[in-house]
Amino acid sequence: VSSDPSEKEPLLLLDFWREAPDFGDQVPVRFRAAGIELLVSSTQDGSLQSNLPLLVPAFITLGLACLRLAKQTGRAALELDDYANELLFRVTGKEISICSTMWGRTATLDYEALFDYWLSFAKDARRVITQRNPEKQSNAYWNLLQDPPDPMLAEYLTRESWFEERRDCFK
Repeated sequence: VSSDPSEKEPLLLLDFWREAPDFGDQVPVRFRAAGIELLVSSTQDGSLQSNLPLLVPAFITLGLACLRLAKQTGRAALELDDYANELLFRVTGKEISICSTMWGRTATLDYEALFDYWLSFAKDARRVITQRNPEKQSNAYWNLLQDPPDPMLAEYLTRESWFEERRDCFK
């Protein structure tokens, strides 16, 4: 990513700390869409940084499940942590809006572009993770790269209460 402000930022950026010693632990993940940072965390001095420590296999595969469900049902929610922070996805026509409840910002972009980008990223992340940690090859999360979520997971990821509490996300 260029730090030159005169250069146009990429429409999408999704990445993680690829040199992490162990992908069984949370590692910093960055997600920017339509120029908006959607994952942020605080440093020890209280300033914000544009990443959030997450379990990468769960984040990328459940995120892909949310994208598939949002296309079918119009909405889905990806829980990020134990502090009620989520990424809320809402599809309207050919566009998807993603609200970061932790940051209070919403990005809107083309659904197909985001889905294709996320799927490609997820496959690459799986390759990186399983190359370094072969025991993670059998992780059940990977099934979500090609399969839709089972009905119980689908119901959880699309429940109305995620959105009732966050009406301000999609004004």
